[in-house]
Amino acid sequence: MKQIRKLMISCLTALMVATLLPAQGISVKAAQLKNLALNKTATESSVCPDSGKTAMKAVDGKRKGDEDPDTNNDSRWSTKRLGTGTPSEQWDPNIEQWMMVDLGEEYTVNKIVIDWEGATATKYKLQGSLDGVNFTDFVESGTTAAGEMVHDSLDVNARYVKLLCLQPKTAKYGYSVYEFEVYSNDVIDDHVPSTAAEVIKDIQNTAPTLAPDGNSLVLPTVPAEYEIELYGTDNAQVVSTANVVYQCNACKGNVSCNE
Repeated sequence: MKQIRKLMISCLTALMVATLLPAQGISVKAAQLKNLALNKTATESSVCPDSGKTAMKAVDGKRKGDEDPDTNNDSRWSTKRLGTGTPSEQWDPNIEQWMMVDLGEEYTVNKIVIDWEGATATKYKLQGSLDGVNFTDFVESGTTAAGEMVHDSLDVNARYVKLLCLQPKTAKYGYSVYEFEVYSNDVIDDHVPSTAAEVIKDIQNTAPTLAPDGNSLVLPTVPAEYEIELYGTDNAQVVSTANVVYQCNACKGNVSCNE
């Protein structure tokens, strides 16, 4: 059953203040951009033989340590060994290798995150294309360390985004990427819940209003995973748990409503 995070609200004459009652079992993440590469079609120049570690494994949303049911191992793209050796089917003489993701339509790409395994590229390029044939370079970089490489402040119109690996850290291990993520500032992930602080910031200066009948409150709109609860009174009126307003001008001391 879906749990609801409750925002406890004290309703005074003109100001509404909110605090959060945390609920267990709720994963709270800040609002974020949508990963446009997630579960999109990805292709590659080579794959480590019999590993199942195709480029699709680098756009499945799984990071290091996430078990891949298809390979019983970490989900990642892994190329052949680079150079020559035996058995020959495990090696590719071409040092340059690539993976490419089709975003499905054209976007303005503003950020790319590459989560490298230890088999990194000490030199690589990021390229964009509208047709999947003609590519333009927009980043040239490299790394010797496993982990995330974040490329932001980009402004590239592309449907196809390619990671072109030019120089391996260790040729006999090829290249390997856990996850390849593409973001546009124009596309927000609507499925990521807002934090309580963000919700409170949005509504804290918005006073509840009386409904047209004058007997109930209209509360601010909050995300579906939250609900507002009321507490407190200024002794001029009492609001029930059903948001019904009771006039209590003659009341003194503490006033409670058990409806």
